[in-house]
Amino acid sequence: MWAWSFRCDTRAAFDAQGILQQLVSPGNDDPENLALRLPPQTDPPSDPDDAQQLALERLRRGFVPVAHRVLSGERTYGWYRGPATPVTAPEVPPVVGERGTHTTADHALIYEAEHGLFDVSYAAAWTLGRALGLADPQYAAETVRARRQLANAAAQLMVRGSTRGAGPSDLVTGRRGLRALHELARERGGRSLAEALAAPQIPSRPASDDADVREQRPRISRAEARAASHALLAGEDGQAVLRATAESTTGSLPQWLDQLTLLRGVPFPYLVPDARMLPPESLRLFRIDPAWLAALTAGAHDVGVHTSLDHRLAPALRQAAAGRTAVAPPAAGLLIRSALVPAWPQIRVNAHRNGVALAELRRDHPDHDVLLCLFDGVPDELVLREPSQGIRFGIDSGDLINLRQLEAGGDPELGASLPGRRFPSDGSSTVFTAYLRDGGAGDPDGVLRLLDGDGREGLITGLAREFGLDSLRPSQLAVELINSPIEQPLTVRPADR
Repeated sequence: MWAWSFRCDTRAAFDAQGILQQLVSPGNDDPENLALRLPPQTDPPSDPDDAQQLALERLRRGFVPVAHRVLSGERTYGWYRGPATPVTAPEVPPVVGERGTHTTADHALIYEAEHGLFDVSYAAAWTLGRALGLADPQYAAETVRARRQLANAAAQLMVRGSTRGAGPSDLVTGRRGLRALHELARERGGRSLAEALAAPQIPSRPASDDADVREQRPRISRAEARAASHALLAGEDGQAVLRATAESTTGSLPQWLDQLTLLRGVPFPYLVPDARMLPPESLRLFRIDPAWLAALTAGAHDVGVHTSLDHRLAPALRQAAAGRTAVAPPAAGLLIRSALVPAWPQIRVNAHRNGVALAELRRDHPDHDVLLCLFDGVPDELVLREPSQGIRFGIDSGDLINLRQLEAGGDPELGASLPGRRFPSDGSSTVFTAYLRDGGAGDPDGVLRLLDGDGREGLITGLAREFGLDSLRPSQLAVELINSPIEQPLTVRPADR
């Protein structure tokens, strides 16, 4: 507690409880009002044509129109949707195939032949991932270094495979890995590189007791050597060598990719492509499109691919990095843009699914009045709660008292809030209208009347009646006057759309 800030709001303009209620109020009429999407700027027509129906459906699914220039140079528009979607994103073919990497974003473009439009969402994600990877010198250098070491290991394997009867064991043990190159160097270039690589790499075994007589291995053709080297590279032993090499060279790549999976470093306009999707004093819920995340990380994975061998070995490096990741991809999230965010930067957001608390994978402030939270599951209940750092006594919001459990060993436990129970419970009065002294003779104004007197009920008697008791002990009164943090529950309607 090294610093404090205070606010004196004489007009009570900053009404935290009112702001929270305003944030969730659009969902009272229709939960879809809290989804992250761009609302139509005019009332949709009662009988939309095909083009209008397409646009309305795209907007409902979270897309926004963006400027797009095709390869022919023609300027048109396309549809873009970021990783935050108002509905469950459909499954799409893998952005990256099993056989390696890509060098352009064209493979991730989706073309709607019926309307002649492109969906650029995954192409933009791939390009962004590649740009973020190249913009980080450490990540780019470490990726290139890992690819070079993996390519060197593969080259040694292919050298071993060019000799009949050879295998990867020499490479693994490090005994005769580059014998041909040593022979080439020893003869000062007297032999061609092709001859050196085609020569037997393992000394022949003695054919008799005479140590000078050696069994010579027959030479093989270049086509046979090439086929044998590729077979060795694709074989089980060769793949084991490549996996071991990739796992030893990943370095900090998995940790960098973990942060990318949590959308760290992703510019906010990629998440919310139109400011009207998140207007001031609004709360928006969304799900995460796993295919968009896959395209983003694929773009980062594709950094440093310079040769066909790099392309062939890329899956080994990608699998090695994925095997060391420690962060699960987020499944859903929450965005709040409100004056409440700078006032309560540590506002608590409790998310539950079927009564089980969800893990908050990331909490960040993309702007001074914006809060972003990512969860490891799709919640069906959210509770926004005032941050508290101690015990305060007083009257709760609405000039009512949130009742607490008085009995030890009960359910809920002693001192826990009793959901839905407030005092006074008649709904026609508040603590101050019913129990505030009127400032009569000898009666100070602005003080609560705790005890009965002059034929009027005191606050202690009224509270005790709520629990079926005659009176409250001082400790029980203190429990009831603990000032509860302001909280706003929000029930999320589960949707499989």
